[in-house]
Amino acid sequence: MTIAGLIGPKLSAPLALNHWHHPKVTVMPHVARRPTVDQLVTGVAANIRSLKSGGRLLQEVDVTRGY
Repeated sequence: MTIAGLIGPKLSAPLALNHWHHPKVTVMPHVARRPTVDQLVTGVAANIRSLKSGGRLLQEVDVTRGY
């Protein structure tokens, strides 16, 4: 069993702000798919284009909402 399997059900979404900055915890996103390299490159390129044009990152974390 992974650590996520042990603690996952005990955490609620969105996470409390103190979960994001705990020195012994790395919060990783849940990914429901395994993207290909082409899909990852496409996403990174889209983020670069967005930032260069004055836009925001795609799927950006909203820390004011807790996730």
